[in-house]
Amino acid sequence: MEPSASNPWRRWIGLLTGKVAGGRSADRYRRAIWTILASGLSKTGGLLSMLILVPLVMKYLGDERAGVWMTMNSLTVLVGFADLGMGTGLMTKVAQAMGAQREDLARRAISSCFFVLLGVSMVLGVVFVLLNPALHWDRILKTTTDLGREEMSAAMLAFVLVTLAGLPFSLVERVQSGQQEGFSSHLWQGGATLLSLAGVWLALRSGWGLPGVLWAGLGIRTLMLVANWAVYFLGQRRALCPRWSECSRETAWDMIRLGMVFLWLNVLAFNWWLVDPIVITRALGADAVAGYGAMQRLFAVGLVAQYLVMPLWPAFGEALARRDYDWARVTMHRALVGTVVLTAVLGLVLVILGPWITRHWLPTAFVPTLGLLAGMACLNLLLIVAWTLSGVLVHGSYLRRQAGLYTVAAVMAFALKLWLVRVWGLSGVVWASVIAFGLIYAPMAFRLAREAVAGPGSRAGTGRTA
Repeated sequence: MEPSASNPWRRWIGLLTGKVAGGRSADRYRRAIWTILASGLSKTGGLLSMLILVPLVMKYLGDERAGVWMTMNSLTVLVGFADLGMGTGLMTKVAQAMGAQREDLARRAISSCFFVLLGVSMVLGVVFVLLNPALHWDRILKTTTDLGREEMSAAMLAFVLVTLAGLPFSLVERVQSGQQEGFSSHLWQGGATLLSLAGVWLALRSGWGLPGVLWAGLGIRTLMLVANWAVYFLGQRRALCPRWSECSRETAWDMIRLGMVFLWLNVLAFNWWLVDPIVITRALGADAVAGYGAMQRLFAVGLVAQYLVMPLWPAFGEALARRDYDWARVTMHRALVGTVVLTAVLGLVLVILGPWITRHWLPTAFVPTLGLLAGMACLNLLLIVAWTLSGVLVHGSYLRRQAGLYTVAAVMAFALKLWLVRVWGLSGVVWASVIAFGLIYAPMAFRLAREAVAGPGSRAGTGRTA
């Protein structure tokens, strides 16, 4: 019997268990909700794992080796650029192909991406093995004689080889996301976190040193990626398993070109963490960067809504491919309202409590101004709007149009930063981004997104009316 619509709790349970009627619409929401729940568990586990590991690594390896270990764990984000943006491109391509019921297109895209990245990882691995003995990592990372050249070389070898080995197999997570099965990849990630925690603890107790800790921690994560890949492609989705016979030079180049657009967008997004400190250092001095960076990390808490909307990206792609514009339009508006309200509330709390949090959190006398706090809150609103609209705009011809808007806004923001940092100080840097993206990206992206979810008939009608 279908759960009563008058009982919201029973309706939510029915939605999660698939007992609520609603066809593809209910199925999309159910998969997104399960992905959000699994993502929350996985990220919570990752946070707790890091809280446990940091004091353990510092205890057994010392502050300097622990610092290098934390740096290398942070660098795993940068290694994601080695996939040339093809991972995100594959997610959107799979979502569109499955929405159009073209499993053959999905299979060709998966096979082409897998073997391209397999070749990239092998080439990069060989190059690094040849160059590593000549690199003075102890000088590059400015370590002391206690952490010598040989140990640093072995640690970097472990880090690079293990990470590159997992690069082609990481595509399984993108395929699962494109199939709206992201909950499965998050469960695998949670398992990898627990096993990695156990592996690092064993390596520390066994005295394996920094290289051994990296082999144990990152190696287990890579093995779990391979296991996920094997279970998914050799068991659950054999029809989608990468095959050399399915590779196509034309498809590979298409995926590389698509990936380059995503790579450019990722570079622009990562740009926030690189450009701002450089601008502040040159204008106000290096000592001013610490306080600004602390505020960036504090307000990152206010962007929790991005984890709620990310599972909708493949759902939008599948819905648009099926021409289910009503679902895409309604869902986009609901997502915008929900994420903006949540981000605004969190931003207001951080603005009000910012000075108190800073006073008790930071060991310095830095006190953020109201202008800086308000600017961070406004920027969070624009970022969450961009993230939500991107769920629609990463599909089809709208991707490159969005990339053009983002590029223009980023260039304008950079020019404004150089001027406003000398006029308003730290707050001028963040307000430069708010002005540029508020005037250029947000309104134009919203217009594009409305056009995308309107459907061909509505767009044609709008054109005739105009």
